[in-house]
Amino acid sequence: PDGVICGKSRFSLAGVDLNRMYSDPNPNLHPTVFHFRELLQTIPNLRFFCDFHGHSKKQNIFAYACSPSRLNRRKYSSFVYRPQTSKRAGMGQDDPINPVQKADEVDTKAQSDIPYINYPREFLEILAKSSPMFSFEHSNFRSPVGVTSSARVYLHRTRPNVLSMTLEGSLCGMNVGKYKGMHLSSDHFLQMGNHFGHALDEFLSKHLVDTSAT
Repeated sequence: PDGVICGKSRFSLAGVDLNRMYSDPNPNLHPTVFHFRELLQTIPNLRFFCDFHGHSKKQNIFAYACSPSRLNRRKYSSFVYRPQTSKRAGMGQDDPINPVQKADEVDTKAQSDIPYINYPREFLEILAKSSPMFSFEHSNFRSPVGVTSSARVYLHRTRPNVLSMTLEGSLCGMNVGKYKGMHLSSDHFLQMGNHFGHALDEFLSKHLVDTSAT
């Protein structure tokens, strides 16, 4: 932030890319990141995180999202609930899993029946339908080694029940869709924010167990 206010677009005045400091921020050199991490600790019910960036190389508006591994599907089940049934021992019929139970409170058999659902991908598909400016095709669901200390990957690793992603708005304009050949103005970005909010509301209304966590 101190770099941006002085005309820089990526680095702080200390010459540091602050979005590569989330693993171990220094309170003196990276105070914004350090205190933001402290703030996150005060939000135990955090369920969705997205930071908004300008991209200086790639075109279009797209996302970098962290996908849950299949091994983490139990942790994600404590975030969202999609009606499902499981055979309980000693019972001859399907019994719905309690939607407000935490994953580690569901019995072993029920845990093994929790499906793998890529919720970040599902949200971005909703966003693509909501916004003609967003490009799902240019989005990425991997976490390269070089960005392991970014905000989204840090949260994904330390709090795997949080859906974590970055929305990138190009500084180089668009080359797909109805805005092909255009540079994006502040009005375009405001419209994109509005589309993002509507898509998030649709997604959370469909999945979130505890609406107070928004």
